[in-house]
Amino acid sequence: MRILVTGLCMQGNKGGPAIALSLKDAIVRYRPDVDLVFSVPGGEEFQYEVEAAAQFRTTVIEKVSLKNLFPPYLFLGGNFRRAKVWLRNLRSSAALMDMTAVSYVGPPTGRVKSILNGRFTYWSIARILGVKFLPWTQSYGPFSTRLVRTLARIDLGSVPVVFCRGEECKKRVLELLPHAKAESYPDVAVTLGADDGDLDSFGSWASQDYVTVSPSAVLYSKSGGVGIDNNHVRALAEACRSQMDAGLNIVLLPHTVRKINSVPNSCDAAVCRLIHSSIAQSDKLFLVENDYGPKELKRIISGAKIHVGGRYHSVVAALSTGVPCISISWHQKYRDLMAQYDMAKYVIESMESGGPSELIAKIEDIMENRSSLAKKICDCQSNVEQMVRVNVERYLSLLAER
Repeated sequence: MRILVTGLCMQGNKGGPAIALSLKDAIVRYRPDVDLVFSVPGGEEFQYEVEAAAQFRTTVIEKVSLKNLFPPYLFLGGNFRRAKVWLRNLRSSAALMDMTAVSYVGPPTGRVKSILNGRFTYWSIARILGVKFLPWTQSYGPFSTRLVRTLARIDLGSVPVVFCRGEECKKRVLELLPHAKAESYPDVAVTLGADDGDLDSFGSWASQDYVTVSPSAVLYSKSGGVGIDNNHVRALAEACRSQMDAGLNIVLLPHTVRKINSVPNSCDAAVCRLIHSSIAQSDKLFLVENDYGPKELKRIISGAKIHVGGRYHSVVAALSTGVPCISISWHQKYRDLMAQYDMAKYVIESMESGGPSELIAKIEDIMENRSSLAKKICDCQSNVEQMVRVNVERYLSLLAER
């Protein structure tokens, strides 16, 4: 049985393969006959998607956008061939599973254009072709405009269950659709295994106490200032200095690496380089240059004393390996995730007003209570994993329904 999966990638943003690999393992454990085909970004990036897919032993096809399906665009630049392959895979699938990380985020946080070329497009195509549309667990909202709310009601009101990535997400969905069947589950990537390699193979810093820091290109783009004067860069740089003064190594660990358009607005590695360049040369500061996969990144984070994460899936990696962490948020999904591990106290909603002071204070708080926090997080992990198993069973039962 085939399921066509939309909304993910195999490279670039490491959250994509982290979800894809853990989802594949979780579903195949229950249904070995299921074949997942992933619809991933095309164009110039597709060659890198194919290379990553081969490494992860997954099957990928180029995704299509709404305009690619209509003349004159359908007959330009290979769009007809791409559309033909995509539609053939959809028609032969038992269901279309959308896994967009965050759906129906309205302005100013998100753009309506991305909604029309994302999940709602896939919902529309599935409806037209009579294929079951059964999305996986994801985050929703804020439903900030009338158009966004209308599209969300049409889509979410048609599915048997709205799988929400956290309780706050579920609350928002029920405020929009009071009679919807909404259920809350964790991100499936909490079950992803870490690489089992020796930490020393990643760098000389791994044999000493270190803190991992994963900045975010999204937060960079939402913060004031450019280059090393960007507020996100300045706050993280100051926090890094404070921890180096305390004797810890700092490892700048990007979770999004763009082979094309490697600039701070879209590439975490570029933000890491800005932070690195803004700090005076130090033998306690390290920049990870290798383009590691999600399991290697998780292994590095698993050895850290604490983790500071602007990227959602870097926070997933930390919590699911028992590492106390601070989450720098731009969306409610961060608080939903941290709440599942009783760590909501350590979410920073914005550093625009308080600068680095709140971040440094929370780092110091975690360092003082690290052992007890690590134990609490580890105690939560078994319950979180059980919730994922329930999510998988629930999804497969809906898939089997006619």
